[in-house]
Amino acid sequence: MQFRIYQRLNQLLVAMALSDIVIIVYAVLNLNALQGKILTYFIIALIYNIACFLIFKMLENNWDKRLMQKMAMKGHMVLAHINKTEKFMSIKESSGVHYNLWRFDVTYWDHEMVKREGVLVEKLNPLVESVPQGHVYITNDEKKPLKRFIMQNFVIGNLPNLIPIVAKYENNKTLKIKYLNVYYNGGLIIETYKESLKEASKQKAAN
Repeated sequence: MQFRIYQRLNQLLVAMALSDIVIIVYAVLNLNALQGKILTYFIIALIYNIACFLIFKMLENNWDKRLMQKMAMKGHMVLAHINKTEKFMSIKESSGVHYNLWRFDVTYWDHEMVKREGVLVEKLNPLVESVPQGHVYITNDEKKPLKRFIMQNFVIGNLPNLIPIVAKYENNKTLKIKYLNVYYNGGLIIETYKESLKEASKQKAAN
């Protein structure tokens, strides 16, 4: 889903650039008709561009988060095991911040404990070099298989409606769950809790 969001944002940028060209061409071709109204036209064009920029930044910063939260609130969350990962593309936001898109091959269990295979793409911190195997929770709607996100642990803990779903998986003794720590820091970071504790110790020592 992250790759599709990236594509849609790029298409929106192109559309914004084309609309600016249309505005400029219209002004050039209608200079006589705009005599005495140039300042008003300029102000309207400026307000339009500012509004477009603010909407674009809102989508760039929150589109994935809103989709994820909306799905989580509906209970569209399942337990998944990360089997294989592959970094396949570097992207850059309009602010210049870099991320890497990774492909995840996962095995997940639906709410009926039926085992299934799936694929998703996530936006990771550019410093991440590898992702360990282990269990995470992902958003999943069988009617919209492309709309999958890996959920941060703190997000799950802050949504009470997800507690029964987590409990159902943890009470299933056939699942040998080995959770990974998932958090956001300039992109997703997915690591074992041992790695997280080691990193926290380094930062504490540095301070």
